[in-house]
Amino acid sequence: MSKLTPECPFCGRYISKPVPTRTEFVEIISGKCECGAVYVCDPTGHNVGEAYGDAMVLATGDWNIGELASDSYDMKEMSYDLKSHCRISAKGLNMKAGGLIFIKMGRPDECAKVENQVPERGDEQEDPAVAGMKLKDQVRYFLENGRPEVVGKLALKDKNVIKWLTSFSYDKEDTLTWRAIDAMGHVARELRTTRLDVVRETVRKLLWSMSDESGGIGWSAPEILGEIIRSDPDEFGDIVPILWSNREEPSFRPGAVWAMVRVAGVRPDLIPAGSDELKDLANDPNATVRGYTALLAGKLTFQGKEGILKKLCKDLSGLRIYSSGTLIETTVAELAREAIK
Repeated sequence: MSKLTPECPFCGRYISKPVPTRTEFVEIISGKCECGAVYVCDPTGHNVGEAYGDAMVLATGDWNIGELASDSYDMKEMSYDLKSHCRISAKGLNMKAGGLIFIKMGRPDECAKVENQVPERGDEQEDPAVAGMKLKDQVRYFLENGRPEVVGKLALKDKNVIKWLTSFSYDKEDTLTWRAIDAMGHVARELRTTRLDVVRETVRKLLWSMSDESGGIGWSAPEILGEIIRSDPDEFGDIVPILWSNREEPSFRPGAVWAMVRVAGVRPDLIPAGSDELKDLANDPNATVRGYTALLAGKLTFQGKEGILKKLCKDLSGLRIYSSGTLIETTVAELAREAIK
């Protein structure tokens, strides 16, 4: 059994929690989607027929629903838990799930067309090069052309943008990966006011991908989380300590330090790194970690900062960092000298 974000089965939009609504004869628990579909909640799952009738009345505004033609509307059902406002993917043996009944007026084939059509988009339509492209190809196109802000706006219409950005973020030797990571911050910034639940669910999945229980490795999860936190530190600052703790794992250490660099650029007060921790990182065998540590130290105020940076100024080891949309070759010493300035 899994609890998922409740979305309209007709258009895919997030739906608000149904609330008690007084009708002419009874009180029902209902809501309405932006696409025009109405839904009625059956909290127990034992009164589906009654919920169906209430939904029909709500959709038509008329209690005389017996004469309504079956091809003049479409109906869909969803397993749903009212208390947590979650869609239930499968009922567990001990799970008492209710349901939502959705009604949308119009012929079922017309409703299906609305359900399956490509969502309207915004700025991306200004570029004729993406006309007719699938979403994945649109995302790749705007990343390759250095337009992460357009990718952010794409997510307003289709949250699957997040899936494709994640799929593009596995090879850190590829500029496309870093642009995908960068774009995730734009996505979070666009969604934070209307679909915060989607961003929070993305955060949960990314943290899970870094755990032993996940069975996989979220190679770029720390960097992506850094961009999400940076997009709204007040909302996502609570995950900074969790993310920072992942520096203990060598495979996640560079990403965790880079994430702190990104967050420190807007909210250095959220960074839990202390002098002793930065000293240890400045001696890390990985040059990338040492380079990122120089950048992080430069953004913080702490006792012993000068000594750490002076030491790193002698480190001529090379590394590549992402800056202004591209990967550049540099050295730990160059980054340390820049941090001192």
